[in-house]
Formats: sequence, C-alpha cells, structure tokens
Amino acid sequence: MPESARLIDFLFDHLLITVIGAGSGMLIGGVLGYLLGRILVNLYTASERWREFALLFPWRTLAFGLIAPNIIPLIVTTRVGLGNGSAMVSLGIAITILALAFTPQILIRQSFPLSQQVEFIAMVRTIFTGSGMLLAASVGMGSGNLGEIITQLIRLMEYRMAANAYLLLLLSMLIFDMAIGVIQYFSTQRVISSTE
Repeated sequence: MPESARLIDFLFDHLLITVIGAGSGMLIGGVLGYLLGRILVNLYTASERWREFALLFPWRTLAFGLIAPNIIPLIVTTRVGLGNGSAMVSLGIAITILALAFTPQILIRQSFPLSQQVEFIAMVRTIFTGSGMLLAASVGMGSGNLGEIITQLIRLMEYRMAANAYLLLLLSMLIFDMAIGVIQYFSTQRVISSTE
C-alpha cells in the first residue's frame, strides 16, 4: 500500500475514533454533569457557607487524576485488546470524566458569578492541577516522571508499586489544587467583604 494511502487510512481512523469516542463521552458526561450541576446549584442556593467551603473541594484532582497516567488505555487494552474499539472506549471514558467535572462548573458560574480576580485564580488552579495530568501523559520522554514510571510498572505487572506511584501522583496534584484553592477561598471572602 502506498505511503499516502496509509496516511489517509490513519487519518480516517483518527477522525472516527475522535468523533465516536469524544462524542459519546461528551453526551454521557454532559448529561450527567448537567444533572449534577442542577443539584449543586440548589445546594449552594440553600446554604451560602456550604458554597464557600465547596471552593476547597479538589474536583480538579479527581477529574485529572483519573485520566492522568494513561491508566485508562492500559486497562482497556488489557481487557479488550488493541484496536480502534479500545481507543474509542478509552477516549470516551476520559471525555466523560472531564465533561462530568466541568459541566457543573458552567451552571454554577452562571448562578453564582465570581469576580475577575477569583476567576483568574480558579484558572491558574485548573492549569497547575492539570499540568500533572499532561506531564504524566508524556510517556516515552525518558524524563522519569510519575506517569512514565506508572506505565512501566503496569507493563511489568508490578501493580502494587504502580498503585503507590499513582497515589504519589494524586498527592502532587492535590497539593497544587488545595494550595491554590485556599488562595481562591480567601480571595472570595475578601470580595464578599468588600461588597457588603
């Protein structure tokens, strides 16, 4: 088969995996995220103190941590095997998790707008926490990051050590998430105090 024809086949497979995997993930995660968002908005409306302390909840660590070290593709390929089907399932699960985490935030922000300063801090918090996911996904660079170590340990079937490394990865993400979350919380408190 000519090289150009193979590239076209790869492109078609890539587009097919993206449309089916990401589309199904956005649909499932978006619907569940919307329902969760409505529940949270009702809870926040009922209790202002609960809403303030909810700023500290590390949902970013949960979302990014679940997809960070390429665990989903490794598990899926182990159970299902290699191929487009595994890629679609892996992508679908990852996008479902992200949509489920971020969709409620849209509804919450609409009902309870944040100041520009607090929004900026929230963005920095997301980027720093998400950087752990991006670094962990950078497998094959020989950098010794936790994602690469976890991948190697799973391939060697050293599951206990892989689980310990995964917990360390979550801890590193949680540190950024909570540290910046505290800043976000007190910034919110200061904005509320200045408007009273």
